[in-house]
Amino acid sequence: MSDNIMEINGVARAAFNRVAWHNKGIVKGTLMSIKEAIELSKLDDYVYKEQLQCPDGTLVEAYANRLTSTKAILGVVGSGYKIIQNVDAFNTLESIVGAGMVKINSAFALGKGEKICVSCEIPETFGSPEDPMKGYLVVTNSHDGKNSAAWVATLVRVVCQNTLNMAFGKFEDGEEDQSGERKIKVRHSGDMPSKLVNVEEFMKNVLYGLRWEEKKLINLKNIPFTDDEFKMMMLKISPPPDSAKNMNDVPTKTANIWASMFYYWKHGCGMDIKGSKGTAYGAINALAEYADWGKGVRKTDGKDEFSARTEAVLWGASKQMKERGVEILQELLSKKSTFNGGMINTFTQEVEKASEVLQKKNTDDDNFITNLSNLVNI
Repeated sequence: MSDNIMEINGVARAAFNRVAWHNKGIVKGTLMSIKEAIELSKLDDYVYKEQLQCPDGTLVEAYANRLTSTKAILGVVGSGYKIIQNVDAFNTLESIVGAGMVKINSAFALGKGEKICVSCEIPETFGSPEDPMKGYLVVTNSHDGKNSAAWVATLVRVVCQNTLNMAFGKFEDGEEDQSGERKIKVRHSGDMPSKLVNVEEFMKNVLYGLRWEEKKLINLKNIPFTDDEFKMMMLKISPPPDSAKNMNDVPTKTANIWASMFYYWKHGCGMDIKGSKGTAYGAINALAEYADWGKGVRKTDGKDEFSARTEAVLWGASKQMKERGVEILQELLSKKSTFNGGMINTFTQEVEKASEVLQKKNTDDDNFITNLSNLVNI
């Protein structure tokens, strides 16, 4: 999918604090105030409703949402639909931006202007000092008649359609956050002023939720995770054929996957960070690095390596592998008090040799395949 950033005569309706991957829009160089974000992204356009009519001039109970500057039709709605102007969506953030709780890092329109997005960076970091994360509050406003206005907390820096989809996840498909700790939706109907979000209260919930996630992540650093447990995890992610009785029955591709995963577990990026080596936290990092960077991707429909990998990471095979890995990790941790290393056959030291070769050779290299020959006794 493209970035879907709105453009008029080649000029993007977008502003960012730093350069985005698509290299579009105004780059401010610093975080923005509400006024700066509106002016730089040119999202102060007025949206109005225009009643539709049949070819013979007969009016119908349907209306087109149109953008003042371009007259583009953004969506078709009923008589009860209430427009939330983009400026009003921005202004719901006034109290927390003014108080310094957040600053705007991106603002942009999508498509023909049927949806706008404002992303605010939370100044404080989350996670451990060695592996910090940034949190964001993202506001979307829609004029297509299909989507509500929404406020969502995320760890994703939103700069385009793709990253917006990633930040919202299942919530874009209609799933609600009943707790109100991560997302709030406001439908375009009824008394709109009374329905607009109490952002200060929402931010308190957001910060509480992020601190809770931080606590869970740090806890993973305190849970020992052995080589045998990681091997069990990767064998569940990429199992051998049911008919396999020894290494000769294991496809080379599967053996390559095992060696690559185990390499990231022992030597991957971040394994030198305190609390990563030999812990459940390290297991998640190793799996994520393999899924995002070590796993091969299919370059279909003329896609280049970057595009194919980006799609796989955001919503394709890489994303699915990580989700499956988290499920398996949780399953193993739930059984940890009774875990027996004998549940799987022991890997030989050849796995380390294969991992070393993996750094230097392609997976189709004869020496690499030879070093894999004694990897596992199924």
